[in-house]
Amino acid sequence: MNLNDKFATELSHFLKTITYKNTGELDNSLTDEERQKSISLMRVNASGEVSAQALYRGQAFFTNTPEVRKHLIKAGDEEFAHLEWCSKRLDELGGKKSILDPLYYAGSFTLGSIAALISDATSLGFVEETEKQVVEHLKRHLKEMSPKDEKSRKILEKMLEEEEIHGQEAKDHGSEELPPPVKGMMTATSKIMTTLSRYF
Repeated sequence: MNLNDKFATELSHFLKTITYKNTGELDNSLTDEERQKSISLMRVNASGEVSAQALYRGQAFFTNTPEVRKHLIKAGDEEFAHLEWCSKRLDELGGKKSILDPLYYAGSFTLGSIAALISDATSLGFVEETEKQVVEHLKRHLKEMSPKDEKSRKILEKMLEEEEIHGQEAKDHGSEELPPPVKGMMTATSKIMTTLSRYF
């Protein structure tokens, strides 16, 4: 695949991701307060999946190692499946995805590209650290979410399981631990994104 084809493929994936909508039947089993809480949490998780696949596709775009690229594309595809689950659940709850998703995608793709240009080990280090932070973030959401929202909770539990696998796979492929300042930057950026996505 030549460079123009690769750019066209990534543009197509970007448009597919930010415009994706999965409809479901309206769920009236929760109180308004419970429903609003679940909407805000699932919107955050949907934005997280937008960012994760953008990160992985940016890394895959610039890696020169076929095995690493295959791993990143596979992980990105699984993140898109998570986006489908979150998007459908949001629709069932009467909520919408974040209007900031295009910015999250662009920023994450850029970060992934930079990491890949440094080295595969650094790139995989970003995957491992991202997944560690996502796992902790999902655990917090499960504590916040109403026990009555069993459907959303099952989605988060399945996502948590697969995110842990992605992190371990990155480690198995030779990830390099990131410096503390980089981890701190990732944590701060994630905090900003999750805070904004709760409301917009």
